Order: sequence, then structure tokens, then C-alpha cells
Amino acid sequence: MRLPAVVLRAGVLAALVCMDPSESVSSDTDNARQSAELISALLVAGRGVVAQHQAKINDPSIGDKGFTPEYVDGLIRKAFEESSGTPIDAVEPAEVRTNLVAFLDASKEAIRNNQDRINAPGIAFKGFIPAVYGRITGNVLKGKTGIELKQTAILFRNAYNEPDAFEAKVLDEFQRTKPENGHGEVESGYYRYLRPIYIKEACLTCHGEPKGEPDIAGRPKEGYKVGDLRGAISVSVPISNDQAHAN
Repeated sequence: MRLPAVVLRAGVLAALVCMDPSESVSSDTDNARQSAELISALLVAGRGVVAQHQAKINDPSIGDKGFTPEYVDGLIRKAFEESSGTPIDAVEPAEVRTNLVAFLDASKEAIRNNQDRINAPGIAFKGFIPAVYGRITGNVLKGKTGIELKQTAILFRNAYNEPDAFEAKVLDEFQRTKPENGHGEVESGYYRYLRPIYIKEACLTCHGEPKGEPDIAGRPKEGYKVGDLRGAISVSVPISNDQAHAN
């Protein structure tokens, strides 16, 4: 039976009036936590897409590489659905889904704004690597949503990646315990979450041995081995809209 709209509105109003304020705070925190965890997974997927296409991106003999925003978006969505069992457009609650779509929009903007760079013929190293993709995507996302997204490490290469006090504490713990899952907690109106990144075979080209040898970008390799902790994806999600707008 379909209830009249006025009854539905009255029921919703009654629920809002009777709601314990602590329930609303808890819901906001849960949404921020879920958003942070899933955004970190999306960034890992996006970085993976760039890494898997690195050779093609750096191929000077190819102009248009077909590495379009829509192509990358499709691969990230596919990876998310395969790992979670849920399409992004079906994620609930809506607040979390909105944040995930905002990440995808930021990712597409990062790819779109670098098409000339990616497709430049006659140039081998384009400088568009997973870390650069992540930094640009994070900057776009923060500007539009207040969500802060970065890649951080104890042995950071750029000032942008330098860990703050919270991140350094969690990274030290990751180094000792080598956890499979991340760590999150509430701090100063944000839900802060760090997801560990471990060295994989594809990472060794830039971060492996011999230690000190220049990588393709001219930076010294760190001498990592497969399985070593490289760093973490750090996500800070405002727990309330007021917090987001304040930043």
C-alpha cells in the first residue's frame, strides 16, 4: 500500500525530531570512515592503471594513446566492482557514493588536463607517473569537496608527500606490524585514514635496486624489495559539511 505523501513527510519529520543527536554524529562519522576507506581503494586502483600503462605512456613512437578520462574511469570502476562486489553507482549510503563519484570526477579531470603531455610524440619520459596522477587528483578533489588525499612516506621524495605528525605515527606502526588493512581515527573534525602501500614488482623500476641509481625521472632509487612498506595513502574526510566548507 502506498502511503499519502503528507503521511510520509510527517513520518520523516517525526523521525528527525525524535532522533538522538548522538545518532546523527555517529552516522556522519560512519559515512566519513567508509568514504575514506573506499577513496583510498579507488586511488590505489587509479595508480595501478597508470602503472600498468606506463610503458605505453612513455612510448615516443605513439601519439594518441587512447588513455582518455573515460577509458581510465572504466578501468577504475571495474577494479572497484571486482574487489568489492558492488558497482560504485550502487554504493550506499548516498553521501558515501557522492564522495566516490567526486573522486572519479577528479581523476577524470587529472587525466583530461594531461592529454597533451600523455600523447606528446617523440618524447619518452612524460613525467606522468602514478604519484603525479595521485597528487593532481588529490588537489582537484580537495578543491571541490574539502576531502584531503595524498600519498605519504617516511622516505618521501617531494615536500608534498612529507608526513605530518599523525601520518608519521601511523607509518611507524605500519613499519613495525606490516598490517594488511589500514588505520583510521577521528582528529580535529576529520576522519583520518591511512592505507599501507607495499612494494610490488612494478614498483621496482623506480624504487628498487641498486639503491642510489637514478630512476627514469632521474631520482635515486631507494633500494626497496617486493613486500617492503613504501608508504601510505592518506585520506582526511570532513565529518560534517560545515567542516568541509570551512576549508
